[in-house]
Amino acid sequence: MSDNDSAAGSAGAQNRLVPKEGDTGRTLGWKMILEAAKFAYTAKEPEKAERLFKQALEKAENRVGPNHVVIAYLLMEMADFYFSENEYGNAHLLHSRARDILSKHVDDAHSAFQ
Repeated sequence: MSDNDSAAGSAGAQNRLVPKEGDTGRTLGWKMILEAAKFAYTAKEPEKAERLFKQALEKAENRVGPNHVVIAYLLMEMADFYFSENEYGNAHLLHSRARDILSKHVDDAHSAFQ
């Protein structure tokens, strides 16, 4: 992946976190907690970051349910955090769950066109 690809991907992720017209307080809640988790991690506070990642996931699951694509996104963010903390087992479990959620959405979309 080139630096431009990485920057474009990062900009896309950041754009998903920007408040949208239809956002509610509950939607903004998990977005803000996710940003706080990322900030805590960059500030070398992994315990705080982990707690905040879990809070963001819990809020989002309460808002959109456990099988929404937003949950897959949060799971991937948490998995990346665990991977960077050398907690490969946790990272693998979260990536697997995210992949399962996304594959269900792909299967549903595919079925709609048959």
